[in-house]
Amino acid sequence: MDSSHTTITPKIFGNGEGLELVYDGGDICVGSENSAQDGLQKKATFNIICAENTDDNFVQSPVNSNTVTKCTPEFTIRSPAGCNGRGSNKWSYFYWFCFFVAIYMGVGMYLNIKNKGKSGMEAIPHIDTFRKVPGAVSGLVGSVVNKANEARGSSGKSSKNTKYTLV
Repeated sequence: MDSSHTTITPKIFGNGEGLELVYDGGDICVGSENSAQDGLQKKATFNIICAENTDDNFVQSPVNSNTVTKCTPEFTIRSPAGCNGRGSNKWSYFYWFCFFVAIYMGVGMYLNIKNKGKSGMEAIPHIDTFRKVPGAVSGLVGSVVNKANEARGSSGKSSKNTKYTLV
């Protein structure tokens, strides 16, 4: 799925304002309820509708063999995150970031489990990259500690033989 990408479009739905998030570039569709979709890439659509009340949140649209099929599922999410400009404060970017990370992880895990048969931690998208992060951070901290030791040792101002160590 090298060609997958996500598009976000502001939309006005019949029942209010919101956003449409489309994750496309999935596997090739085979055996769709709509034969015109066979051979095309799968995609998932998330309609995020502005709502203070989150009852009936995250509802999958029924298959209608025209636009919503097993190759093009559609979900409706009622959330304040779909409200354009309302409630924008210093935390709104953080909430948006968390929301999109959750969508990315959820869709990625679903696709890894469904299409690649992965399970457990292996179903997390790009898990190999996440596993490298602690080593990279440790290497960076170790480099900073070494530089601090070199700077302290070469300055000649230290009366004590203090060395910084990474614990």
